[in-house]
Amino acid sequence: LMVPQDAAATVTGGAPGDPTTTTSQATTSTTLVDTPPADPAPDTPVVTEPEPAPEQPAPTPTAPGDPAPDQPAPEDMPPAATGVEDPGDPGHDPPPGEFPDDWTPDQVAFANQLIADTETALERYRNPAVLGLLGYVWITDGTQPNGYQHWINTGWIGDQHTLNPEFPESLVFRNAADGPVLEAAMYMLGLGHTMDSIPEDIAWLPGWHVHTNLCFEGLRLVGIGVNGVCERGAILIPPPMVHVWIVDTRCGRFPGVDEHGLMCHDEHEGEPAHPDEHG
Repeated sequence: LMVPQDAAATVTGGAPGDPTTTTSQATTSTTLVDTPPADPAPDTPVVTEPEPAPEQPAPTPTAPGDPAPDQPAPEDMPPAATGVEDPGDPGHDPPPGEFPDDWTPDQVAFANQLIADTETALERYRNPAVLGLLGYVWITDGTQPNGYQHWINTGWIGDQHTLNPEFPESLVFRNAADGPVLEAAMYMLGLGHTMDSIPEDIAWLPGWHVHTNLCFEGLRLVGIGVNGVCERGAILIPPPMVHVWIVDTRCGRFPGVDEHGLMCHDEHEGEPAHPDEHG
């Protein structure tokens, strides 16, 4: 067998069928026979080396069922995206039926932004123990389980701020079993406003209302008037107000509160008063 001097190919042979063969790159095409210098045996195959292909890293042998090298095991891989929202994530969309169908995109955006800003701003007020230091006074309502308790900041009623989450005129806590839980801001217009004088640019918000049957002694709610008469104190009609809830309610994010609880679409209008259940 004649091998050109510029060739550098080596084949290490084994028994027929033995896959263990190592070939280094040659500069020329060379015909090699895997036999001693004698003539090849009749059944000895002649191997012709083709032009060498670019070197590729040898695969790492794996046992059946093993993950491929450098690939994460199936249990370590993230789940495939399905396009379906995690049902455990409530998201930030309003509950169904929250906003009227005839609202403009600007009105929807305004309402959603007011809700989001209120949620953020009210974080600082969650501890009722500090509210007195911030100018708030509890009107002593909502003493029954899960009743709604209103804290009023009279210094912010009639100031230059309107629907401003940084200056909420009132805070609403629910009287939960383990203590009061902050659930809403109640924004109030200035003294002298009525339901007919709500500024046009915000009058479309749902939930604006006034109370005409609350009996007060100072800022202390002492009862519910019947036919305009209080057993104690006197009826005090406040300016228009609107609640913005930082939690979902069965009535959406803008219902008011009266002595019966949440006011869903004025469903309590005209109902008899219950002095022992004011909210």
